[in-house]
Amino acid sequence: MRQIARGYFRAHGSMRAGFRPPLTDRHGRERPGSGEGRPAACPCPISRYRSLGLPAGPRGPILSDSPVNRIGLRGGVRAHPTRSSCPGREEGYAVDVGEYISARRAYNIVRQRTPPKQRLTFEEFSVLVLLGSSSHPLSISAIANWQHALRPTMTHRVEHLAALGLIDRRQDPSDRRNVACSITEAGSGGLGRLCAEIRQVLVRGKVLARVDIERIKQYVLAMGQHYMRASDLILVDLALNKRAGAPIALLVGSLGFPQPTVSMSVRALEDGGFVERAVSDAKSVKTRLTDRGRLRAEELIVRIERLVVRRKPRRSLRGSPAERD
Repeated sequence: MRQIARGYFRAHGSMRAGFRPPLTDRHGRERPGSGEGRPAACPCPISRYRSLGLPAGPRGPILSDSPVNRIGLRGGVRAHPTRSSCPGREEGYAVDVGEYISARRAYNIVRQRTPPKQRLTFEEFSVLVLLGSSSHPLSISAIANWQHALRPTMTHRVEHLAALGLIDRRQDPSDRRNVACSITEAGSGGLGRLCAEIRQVLVRGKVLARVDIERIKQYVLAMGQHYMRASDLILVDLALNKRAGAPIALLVGSLGFPQPTVSMSVRALEDGGFVERAVSDAKSVKTRLTDRGRLRAEELIVRIERLVVRRKPRRSLRGSPAERD
C-alpha cells in the first residue's frame, strides 16, 4: 500500500476532484514522478508553494521579479479559474479572496459603529441572514451543521440573538428535543439595515462596488459556513497584498478591526511562529509572514476559494407574455 504524506488529506485530498499523489513531501521537496498523469488545468484552487513567495515550489522556482501583486496572479492573469465553470459549481461561483477580505472589512467597520450592546459577531450575523433567507423555521442542530459549529456554541449564539429580539425560538413540532428558530420582524428590519450599511461601505471601495443587498446576503451565506478568526484574516491579508510586511496601523485599516484586536492577534501569531516583526529602513516595525505563516495562509486561501456564492435562479423567457415583455 502506498504511503501518504502526513497531512495530505487535510491540505490536498479534500480539494481535489480525484485521488492524485502529493506533489511534495512534508519538507517541501518534489516527489519523483509526482507530475505524471496530472491534468493540465486543475479545477481546484491554488496549488501548494506556487504563489506564496517561497524559494522554490513543486512547479519550479518562483520568479521574484514578475509582477505578482496578489495570490494567484502572475503577470496580471489568474493562475486558477475561480470564475470559470468548474465541475460541481454550475449553481454558483467561487468566492474571490479579495472580495472576502473586502466584505469582512465592511462588516467590521459597520460593527464598530453599532452600539456595544447590539453588536453581533460575523457568525451571528450569518445565522440571522440564514434565518431571513429560509422559508420555514430551522432547528439549532440544522444551523450548527450548516455553520460547522458545535451544538453548545450554536446554542450560545442563538440565545444572544433571541435576547436582542432578532429571532424567535419555539419547540420543534417534529422533534420535541429540538428548538426551531425563526426571524422576527425586528430581526428582518435589523438585517436590512446592516446590509444597507455594508453596501455603503463597499461602494466606496473598488471591490464589490456594484453589489446589491441581495447579493450581499448570498456572500454572507457562503462566508458564514466557515469560522475565520481575526488572526486568520491577518495571515490572509499579509499574503494577499503585503508581502514586504505591514505595520499594525495598516492592518487595522485594511481589515477594519479595532487596534487592540490586531495587536493581540499579531502577538499570538508571533508566538506561534507564523509572523515576525522587524524594523524597516524607515524605522517602523513591520509584520511579515514566515514560511510557516505562508503555508498557513495558503490553507486559509484554499478554504476561502472553495466557498460558493449561489446564483439567483434565472427566469425563463418562455413564460407569460408579461415576462417576455
